[in-house]
Amino acid sequence: MSLSATTLRVALACALATTPALACHRVTASSAPDGAPARVDDGWALGSLETAAIDRDAMVALTRQLETRRDHRIDALVIARGGELVYEGYFRGTSRDTLHDLRSATKSITSLLAGVAFTRGELSLATPVWSALGRTLPAADPRARVTVESLLTMGSGLECDDRDRRSPGNEERMYRRRDWLRFFLALPSARPPGARGVYCTAGVVALGAVLERSTRTPVPEYARRHLFEPLEIRDASWASYDRGRGTDTGGHLRLRARDLAKFGQLILSAGEWRGARVVARAWIEQATRAHARVDGADYGYLWWLNELPVRAADGPTRYRVVYAAGNGGQFVFVLPELELVVATTGRAYNSPRAAAPLEILRHVIAPAVTPRARGS
Repeated sequence: MSLSATTLRVALACALATTPALACHRVTASSAPDGAPARVDDGWALGSLETAAIDRDAMVALTRQLETRRDHRIDALVIARGGELVYEGYFRGTSRDTLHDLRSATKSITSLLAGVAFTRGELSLATPVWSALGRTLPAADPRARVTVESLLTMGSGLECDDRDRRSPGNEERMYRRRDWLRFFLALPSARPPGARGVYCTAGVVALGAVLERSTRTPVPEYARRHLFEPLEIRDASWASYDRGRGTDTGGHLRLRARDLAKFGQLILSAGEWRGARVVARAWIEQATRAHARVDGADYGYLWWLNELPVRAADGPTRYRVVYAAGNGGQFVFVLPELELVVATTGRAYNSPRAAAPLEILRHVIAPAVTPRARGS
């Protein structure tokens, strides 16, 4: 999911602040009126809207709307600024402890997991995928030139397009197979590797298999040791395929919203969490630099890159945004200029309302943030 012009137009029609047609229902409140975060032993330093220079009245009004209007289908909203958690809200019967299916936002976490392996010297961007998986291809076969970096940038060049139901590698076809890795490796070449970015979940599944081969550790265990524990994430659930033999690194990881936001903070802090290095700065810089165009947006290493138009108090402006996105409203937005991280989970699957968090960010949250002078 990208912040393309089409997405923006569709999302605008669903924005909470501008859509009076949204049905209203009373629900049980599970958030403080101003979203003040609870003190929980999960590693987050806590702040407040006031200390973060975020308009409290705007956030109280937003909380009220999210609690009384169910059609947005947002389950959780978490905000951090300057490394401090300043807002958390849970809606539609969810709570702080709800593990939520992240769908394709999982891909961006897989990117960071690859970054950990890169940092530890266990993974190279130039490694050919087929040889890493113990397969041999003729030198003339274009697939022999598909590398780890090709998978990170959606540039495998294979007949794999999740946006085209007729594509041999479409993810819906993959889900009907038992062995997803074998499914990917059997796909024919459509273009030279790296020639064009085409959204392909199967390629990220293959990346997970390469990670397991390179680190000699199952993905869930490697993630627990080297990514989740350093981020003080204690509860996570990966999906699997092939009767548990493979890990779904392309989707369906389940996490709490507060933990999801930590990955945005890791991006914002150039690979550090609470002053400790988790991922190399060089990896974060490469992961958040444009390597391809996918679905009309710039694409890094499984992270989306764009600009967010905002009408701030002093006039229109545009902020750079790095983000993870998953079907249903799973987002992690990072706005470096504002030192801002916003994470959402939701259940607007296959619906235009999945973009409601984007419009809340654009029309409510970002305008409510007072920019800080550099170095302050």
